[in-house]
Amino acid sequence: MGIASLRVGVLAGAAAGLALAGLPAVATAAPAAHSHAVNHFVAGHARSHAQESSNWSGYAETGSGFTSASATWTVPSASGSGFSSAWVGIDGDGNSNLIQTGTESDADGQYYAWWEILPAAETPIDSVNVSPGDTITASVRQDSGSTWTISLTDESNGQNFTTQQ
Repeated sequence: MGIASLRVGVLAGAAAGLALAGLPAVATAAPAAHSHAVNHFVAGHARSHAQESSNWSGYAETGSGFTSASATWTVPSASGSGFSSAWVGIDGDGNSNLIQTGTESDADGQYYAWWEILPAAETPIDSVNVSPGDTITASVRQDSGSTWTISLTDESNGQNFTTQQ
């Protein structure tokens, strides 16, 4: 995977169309600070490469050499006909080389954790029960070559998940 960007994001939508929202999350590739809709920390990469997107809210840092990203967020409560996803990942900004993990909050009462490596569809994480208000910590880390470790922990109930892909 050519690692071209670090992503931390939030996607919120409704049946009538897409609405963007920000959640309190922290992404790290190393420590150096900048504030945005999603708080994040990125070291060794110029902030002038930050980009915005019309279909998600969050932060994308472009460059090269990203080998890990982590974030912490609070699972939102969804209502009405809306839904929300919060995630952290590497790449996928303008390409299909994406590895990410996050949570989904749907107005129909479904709350769940997931991970994804494109081109495969997202994989639900059944071993972590997610509820509104839970604090989630998640990360993706390149171990070597094309081997990645994906981790997600619900700090509120102590449940966690790790997979190596």
